[in-house]
Amino acid sequence: MSAAGSGVAVQIDAQAAAYGVVPIGRHEVAALAVQIGNILGLSTASLDIRITTDFGIAGLNARYLGCVGPTNVLSFPNEYGGGSLVLNAQAVAREAWLYAQDPLEHWVRLVAHGLLHLYGLDHGPAMDAATETAVEQAGIPCIS
Repeated sequence: MSAAGSGVAVQIDAQAAAYGVVPIGRHEVAALAVQIGNILGLSTASLDIRITTDFGIAGLNARYLGCVGPTNVLSFPNEYGGGSLVLNAQAVAREAWLYAQDPLEHWVRLVAHGLLHLYGLDHGPAMDAATETAVEQAGIPCIS
């Protein structure tokens, strides 16, 4: 399902929905991704977002990166200038609590982080600065 005219498809795994740790719905996640893409100057025309759990992302982390255990976000670029983001709703909720952040603010941070990875940016000062720019400019709440 994509938000009207956004081109962003969002899937929320049944397990993630059952845990009740996704603070916004599919349309809001799509709108958030488009807003962050606009702030960062990144296209979201070819973007799929999957929201999953520790279990769901741990399997992908092992299969594609050879890493054991869950992570918060994975990015899978495609040849069309976009790709797929997989966000772990349980990790987002845990980390928001751990870092004393508003859960929606942490969603903004991780969507920005994932988008930046899709477009080739690695961890470091440039990614940190761009991520914080997205958080500051998105505003909370960032969904209108």
